[in-house]
Amino acid sequence: MDQKKIGKFIAQLRTERNWTQTELGEKLGVSYKAVSKWENGICLPDASLYNDICKIFKITKDELFAGSRKEISYHDRTSFILLILCLVSISICLFIPPIISNETITMCIVGITLIITLGYFTLNMDKLINIDKQNKKIKVIKIVNYGIILLVPIFLLGASVFKDYIESEITAISIISLLIASGVFFYRFPYNRYIGLRLPWTVRDESTWIIAHQILGMISLPISILTLITTLYFRSEICLITGTLLWILIPSIISAVHFYRLFCK
Repeated sequence: MDQKKIGKFIAQLRTERNWTQTELGEKLGVSYKAVSKWENGICLPDASLYNDICKIFKITKDELFAGSRKEISYHDRTSFILLILCLVSISICLFIPPIISNETITMCIVGITLIITLGYFTLNMDKLINIDKQNKKIKVIKIVNYGIILLVPIFLLGASVFKDYIESEITAISIISLLIASGVFFYRFPYNRYIGLRLPWTVRDESTWIIAHQILGMISLPISILTLITTLYFRSEICLITGTLLWILIPSIISAVHFYRLFCK
């Protein structure tokens, strides 16, 4: 084992979480001097601490001993590309209503696309976030996602039936307020695999997750203001769709590029 490489890896994991050496030492029951020695490659942690270190940083022993995270393989990148295409397909759905005048065809296309895409994500959830299928959190998330899938046709049908009763101004303000609130909420939100911009690449790497949500927070207010202004002069439906699409795609694309450079290039 290369103790200098392991030490640098521990330092990297610690800084990603904004912990001091003292804070990490307290979590492991050692002094900051011991942590400093590990990170400088002077010595390795005691063998009795390996399990605790892996648990704290959510890594495997193989990754700890290798001094780096296990490279993520997407089967020659095919799965990674498919997941991106799924995201694109959902985005395209936002442009369908203004383009196709036939409401029945529109609802069918949007509904089928959303159901297939959400189903694909749900079936591959354990692979995407690298957690055992039997994990209780995975089961809960899958149940919620399947519930959403069942609600898609009901929601689309309701939107079609009651569209005349929905005021466009109220809808616009509600969506814009939601964008701003979400951006503020997630800007400093700690890394997790269950809440937030849950994309295949953000849930697999903390630095990618942080970049995506920081960008999300920074662009929320400008995009919301721009969307609000444009709704005063153009069709509100198109403005809201475009604003929401930009709000999702900008952090998604930038974080995907970051992830690709780290693990796929």
